[in-house]
Amino acid sequence: MIRRGLPLGAWPEVDRRAWNRAIADGDIFGRGPAAHWAQTTRHAVVAAYGRWLGFLTEYEPSVLNEDPLLRLTGDRLARYVDHLSQTAGSVGLHAYSAHLRDAVRVMCPGKVASVLVLVSPTVLTIGGLVKDDQPRRGRCLVTSFVLDRAGAGAAGRRRRSWRS
Repeated sequence: MIRRGLPLGAWPEVDRRAWNRAIADGDIFGRGPAAHWAQTTRHAVVAAYGRWLGFLTEYEPSVLNEDPLLRLTGDRLARYVDHLSQTAGSVGLHAYSAHLRDAVRVMCPGKVASVLVLVSPTVLTIGGLVKDDQPRRGRCLVTSFVLDRAGAGAAGRRRRSWRS
């Protein structure tokens, strides 16, 4: 299990170029979308995106040749969240997923990875189902997308019952 990500220098060339464009400093028309970010924010986003790339390197190295947006599939992201949940708690999952979304947003400006809408930066540990002494591997993780779907389903059932 990989706990660390790829350092920026080991990223695929296309990702490094996209990151360098994102943080490029220049005039108002040549500045990258992350040029104004503080160094701590940049470091956190590089670490999170590097962790994503490290996961891909370990489990699906062939996809590193794909376009960064094409790598973001729902299935891969679900496996990645499961992978992270083995070593990170709910706060860590939140941070990694939020920073991954930030990285993709600035590295691919004007392009929307629709699957990122599915991966909310909020990942919750269900308190009623999880004991504090339970190992992380056995915890039940639910993304806010799943909660939203469950709520929409419940709301739909409730609307139908009112009409009856």
